[in-house]
Amino acid sequence: MIENVSSNQIPTMSAEPRSKACSRDTSSAPLKNIMAPEQLQGEVERLVYSGDETGYTVCRLRVPGQEDLVTVVGNLQGVQPGERLKLAGRWLYHTKYGLQFQVYSYTSLLPATAN
Repeated sequence: MIENVSSNQIPTMSAEPRSKACSRDTSSAPLKNIMAPEQLQGEVERLVYSGDETGYTVCRLRVPGQEDLVTVVGNLQGVQPGERLKLAGRWLYHTKYGLQFQVYSYTSLLPATAN
């Protein structure tokens, strides 16, 4: 289950469901939708996987204010470590890989320049 999530927080997982209505078995599906669409912004720390033909990418994102790196998945063809991104998507829980941010769209942010 997800506990107290604001738009500036990464969801945390609870071991026990809060109610029976939330505890239905979806173990046959590898991904479980756990959040509504939202935005996330950060810097690509490293690429875990990048499919040249499909553009499907798994990367780790450093998000300001968060201690741990965030796993981001989706069509992110061409992104590179060190690149700053603004992402639109939703949080998913993958039964094998855990909490992930699935990207619907993204924008590469230009670095701030000194005047």
